[in-house]
Amino acid sequence: MHKINTPDSLFHDGDPSTGALGTIVTAAWLNAMQGELVSVIEAAGIKLDAGKTNQLLQAIAKLVSDAAAPLKHGHLWTDISKTPTTLAGYGIGDALALKPGLADKVDLNSISETGLYHQSNNAAAESGSNYPTPYAGMLFVFSAGLMCYQQFQDYQGKRLWWRVKYRDAWSSWNASTALVELPGQWDTRLNQRMTFQY
Repeated sequence: MHKINTPDSLFHDGDPSTGALGTIVTAAWLNAMQGELVSVIEAAGIKLDAGKTNQLLQAIAKLVSDAAAPLKHGHLWTDISKTPTTLAGYGIGDALALKPGLADKVDLNSISETGLYHQSNNAAAESGSNYPTPYAGMLFVFSAGLMCYQQFQDYQGKRLWWRVKYRDAWSSWNASTALVELPGQWDTRLNQRMTFQY
């Protein structure tokens, strides 16, 4: 491509009153312009059609869509509304998935698929089996081969329980110390230490 061959590289109208001539459009310039436009249309895989006046627009839209396709995971450029709404939709398969909520009378010993499970009801937790506490909360599960790990956090955020299964045997639940219990435990341990010193 090149600019038109005038001193300022611009097109000019002629002026009959002064005898000024208009810019002469050369075959070289027209051929260059045609070549530039045609190359875009053909690069998009579109067959030239003399009866259409929007092929350049179609070509640009297609080239942009094709270039963006790997980023859009197969969705059309013009269909933004179908952007994936899950990690799996973006090809991320190793994230901790949010599982359906835990229902009534669920045995936590039967929950071994990796994911996050929410128990939103105290009564449902109380009616279930092998809960570490009869309160609502979040169950975290990670399973790997013969091992399965569970953590349960109560909805008040005061305590965390954990246990592990090896083959078919679950360990007992272990519990973190609730923050509200720490001062009393410190007092007890301090008194014990002072007693031993006397």
